[in-house]
Amino acid sequence: MIAHSCTPGNYCALCAHNQKQKPAAPKRQPLQLRGPCEHLGKRLEFRAGCGGWRCEHECEAGEPVAVPGGVCQSCPKWTAPGTPEPPDISGSRIVCTVATGGAADLLEATEPLMRRYASKVGADFHAFTGPAGAYPLADKFRVHHLTSRYDRLLFVDADALIHPDTPDLFEQVPAGVVAVFDDAPYVSVPFKPLIAEVAESQGLTHTRDRVLNTGVVLWKRDQPGWQPPTKPLPTNHVSEQCWVQINIERNNLPIHLLPREWNHQWWSDRSLEHADRAHILHLAGMSQSDTVPGWKLTPAAYRTTLLRAAAWAATRRS
Repeated sequence: MIAHSCTPGNYCALCAHNQKQKPAAPKRQPLQLRGPCEHLGKRLEFRAGCGGWRCEHECEAGEPVAVPGGVCQSCPKWTAPGTPEPPDISGSRIVCTVATGGAADLLEATEPLMRRYASKVGADFHAFTGPAGAYPLADKFRVHHLTSRYDRLLFVDADALIHPDTPDLFEQVPAGVVAVFDDAPYVSVPFKPLIAEVAESQGLTHTRDRVLNTGVVLWKRDQPGWQPPTKPLPTNHVSEQCWVQINIERNNLPIHLLPREWNHQWWSDRSLEHADRAHILHLAGMSQSDTVPGWKLTPAAYRTTLLRAAAWAATRRS
């Protein structure tokens, strides 16, 4: 027998040869299919997309054809099964977030800071939670339920931490404008094609160079922008952000560009060495998956970043 080393429990070709064994055949994984159409109770035909199955049925919203997994998910009347009803609240100011999919895991760390800030500035607070739809980021469109109920709405992504010493943004931004940060000076990823792709999916065009980051947005009552699109969106990692930006610009909403300290993002400062004066630390792009090529973190690096973010939030400022 040839001397060698191998990992116990794993298949070794040399050991198998010496013992005249054959490698075990890999187990076949069962094919996962979506359930039948809730309206018809059966599948009608097999097509590409929607997990392979598309079921057409009569539409309560008046559309000639309803396609679960397609246009239904972009209809204002559609919600994912089990999604809680919109909150019956209203008032002058609100701070809100949406935590579904992977973002829900971070809410345990970020929600206490958001609630503290809301109380500090005299605002209500609400977190939209519940099961994510076919495209979790599209759950952000649930925010439109609140834009007609509050004079001003501050939306903050669930992966953003608000420093306890953060000043009152409602007082710093003039009334009647959309306050948002422009990523364009910092991004190296070509965002313009992504925004154009979203616009084209809705039969629109987009030619502007701005990249409005919707991780932190201050909104005025009844300004259009958070309504879901009428057709399915491309499922890139910023589709919902692109759609909100398109709505801001095609409705000519007045924009107040926020300085970077109001939306200091992890992808542009991964060591957080420049975040000491930031008001909101947005862990945008921080992931243990391959959502954006090259941004995947190991579990150890992910934990380290979370610890740094927690230390940042705990540091008092004079």
